Amino acid sequence: MGLNPDQVEGILRRLQSWPVRLLLGLAAAIHRPLIKIFVLEEGGKILGIAMVSFSPGAAQIGGLTVDTSIRRRGHAQELMKACESIGQRYRRPYLILDVLSNNTPAIRLYEKLRYRTIRDVHWMTRIPTQPIDAGTPNRQYSLRPFRPADAKETANLANAAMPPSVKMMIPFRAKDFRSAGLSRQAGRVDAASWVLESGGKIAGFVKAFVSPAVAAAQIGPLVLAQPADTDACGALLRTALAWCVERRAPRVILALPEHLDELRPTLERAGFAESFCLHTMALNIGAT
Repeated sequence: MGLNPDQVEGILRRLQSWPVRLLLGLAAAIHRPLIKIFVLEEGGKILGIAMVSFSPGAAQIGGLTVDTSIRRRGHAQELMKACESIGQRYRRPYLILDVLSNNTPAIRLYEKLRYRTIRDVHWMTRIPTQPIDAGTPNRQYSLRPFRPADAKETANLANAAMPPSVKMMIPFRAKDFRSAGLSRQAGRVDAASWVLESGGKIAGFVKAFVSPAVAAAQIGPLVLAQPADTDACGALLRTALAWCVERRAPRVILALPEHLDELRPTLERAGFAESFCLHTMALNIGAT
């Protein structure tokens, strides 16, 4: 995705500022933690890191990295066990993580730790030189900026499209669609969201955002009423892509969960091509 190391370091430093640490501490005290960060350190140098965020049904592991100089010594398992412990501490029934589908050593490690794959997510990258073509506008739909009052209806729409096994562990919440003040402040994120209406009801949602920490704009989540309408998808894509172009993003990335794979032709017509695939894997902590 083109991470900018200097910007990532800045984000971690901002997360260590006293106002943010106070907020994180208060959230953890009432068993509503926001994020936990574990590091492996040697001689003042960070050689490994893992971050854990929280939803009502799961603790989600992200950014798990171990320096190549100390790999195959059990350090990744050490970080995983720390993540599992924090998930149990905050009474989350599942641990969730994403891993590249071609990262065989990591997948074997997670399977050894009793994780199982619950879905695939295909990451699409827009070819910069490709003209924006997401189909012809359809007058059936009207597009407008997202409002906080739309959050609950949008979350319900997103959950209705998800497989039950995935929704049970990582459902969308209304707050997922509202402005995330802490993450936007820490990451200096510029973002915009829109909803598509038809007959007075929300038929779709999309968000676009850019951050100096990532050398690409990101579109998502892409939410559509089921069965997914390619005209609705095209309307959302045109708006989000135009916003990204205005911000001179060198490229745009978008996550396509397997339950929305019927939208692939529309994405390809808009200039997207698959770059890689992630397995979402889950561990039932209660079963360990």
